[in-house]
Amino acid sequence: MARIHFRSKKKIGLALSGGAAHGLAHIGVLKVLEENDIPVSLVTGTSVGAIIGALWASGYKADEIYDIAEGIRKKDILKINLPKKGIFSLSKLEEIIKGYIPHNSFESLEKPFGCVATHLNSGRALYLTQGPLARAVAASCAVPVVFSPVEIDGESYVDGGLVENVPVGLARHMGASRVIGVSLDHFYDFDENPDTIFRIMAHSIYLLGRRRKRSKRDDEGDIVVTPAIDKIDYDGLDRLEELYEKGYQAAKKVLKKIESPFVVTRR
Repeated sequence: MARIHFRSKKKIGLALSGGAAHGLAHIGVLKVLEENDIPVSLVTGTSVGAIIGALWASGYKADEIYDIAEGIRKKDILKINLPKKGIFSLSKLEEIIKGYIPHNSFESLEKPFGCVATHLNSGRALYLTQGPLARAVAASCAVPVVFSPVEIDGESYVDGGLVENVPVGLARHMGASRVIGVSLDHFYDFDENPDTIFRIMAHSIYLLGRRRKRSKRDDEGDIVVTPAIDKIDYDGLDRLEELYEKGYQAAKKVLKKIESPFVVTRR
């Protein structure tokens, strides 16, 4: 019995959520999509989802992104500031992104890509889909207080997770008619007190997102992939293998739903 994939006229969007180091689970999801030839037309990301989404949209495969993540340590990303607007600057992250994506442009990516940041003054979402790529991704990652806000066109922006943690709205805005959302916060809860400023702020953003979900039903996609992450460790880059596997298994679990619009079976 053969399974034949065909290209749907509909645009399939992939929306990768924020979640700091938990976002390493996204790489496992990407691996499943690649193995099964899922025709993703466009990619969106928030925070860590923006980093991984930008790399995938630029042409890197899941295995290559895994190798990149394996070689990066916290010290490679963080640059200490005088604490006026934030303890750390994301300038090192920008340089890393430019190193892997030298053209540094949304327009030159292999797949359409967008990321979400939060306008610091108004609290509104900014959808970034064109112009310099590295700065936009850094803005999407700028957890308040931990990182300095990132300036774009003279305005200050912070972490997109404050307004759209699973950027399904952006994917639909970009033309996706069907969206696969990857949400990282369905299983875990607080089992210990956060003990660093980064964890305190990351937990705070998570709580704000939870409160927003209670007040209105967030659009997390037509199909939602929910890696079973039960341990909170937002800066745990050493958990790459475990988080990758959780993302991989979660995507496999809903693979039939993902495939259904564009797979036919021939006996």
